[in-house]
This record gives sequence, C-alpha cells and structure tokens, in this order.
Amino acid sequence: KQWYQRRVPITAGELSKKKEEMRSTGAEQVLTGPEFKKYIAMIRNKGNVYKAKRSEMADLRAEVGVLARTADILQNQYNEVKQTISSMEKERGIAGYTDTQDQLEMISASKGEVDEKKGQILEDMSDMSDQLNSMISEKKAALAPIKKEKSTDCDSALIPLL
Repeated sequence: KQWYQRRVPITAGELSKKKEEMRSTGAEQVLTGPEFKKYIAMIRNKGNVYKAKRSEMADLRAEVGVLARTADILQNQYNEVKQTISSMEKERGIAGYTDTQDQLEMISASKGEVDEKKGQILEDMSDMSDQLNSMISEKKAALAPIKKEKSTDCDSALIPLL
C-alpha cells in the first residue's frame, strides 16, 4: 500500500487535539470528496464569471476610446465648418450673421418658455377669480334673507310715523 492509503489508528485524544487545531486556524471542517468537487466547481464558475466581466470591461473601455475619438473628430469638423461660414460671411459683408441668428433662436426659445409661464399664471389667476366670485355669490345668497328682514323691519317702523 501507498503511504496515503494506509490507515493509521488515531486515539480520541489525538482526534480532539487535531479538531482544536483546525478550529484555531479557522478551518471548521475538512471537505470530503463530493464537497470538495462542489467547491472546485463553484470556484471555477466564479473564475469564469470574473473572466467574462473582465472581457466586458475591456470591450467597454475600447468603446469609450472610440467614442472619445469620434467626439474629437466631430468637434474639429464643427470648428472647421464654423470658420468656413464665418469667412464666407465676411466675404459677402454680413459678418456675424450666424451668431445673430443663433442669439435670435435662443431668445425665441426663452420667449416661448416665458409665454408658457405667463399663460399658466393667467390661468391660475382666472381660477382664483372664479373661486372668489363664487364665494361672494354664496355670501350674498346667505345674507339675502337677513337683508330682506331688515328692510321689512324698517318699512314697518316707518309706517306708524306716517
């Protein structure tokens, strides 16, 4: 028999001593064959997941690089077109036309927002006015009988004086 196949009898004292050593090192239990295989499979699975995530991160980093380069190229093209338009405006004597047009578009957009806010405020004020008018009508209706009673009292007080 090989040395690892021999069984050496262990006394109960030695066994408890070995278990105490394992607890002190943090190992509560020694894994048996099927448990060890399950543990290895779990570690392999985690390794595969890690590799897949690492590959995905590398792909994303490459994509970020491509997108950054594309953004730089587009910014340079935009600046070139803007300079070309500016030089064409100067040649034709309408320098600053594009800038003025951009400012007008911005003003128009902000005017639309202001008009929308004004419309909302006017609508709120109209609702408030309607509420106040209905409250006044309710109060008038509640006071009408009292007013009528006072006027009849005044009429009856004036009749004997005549």
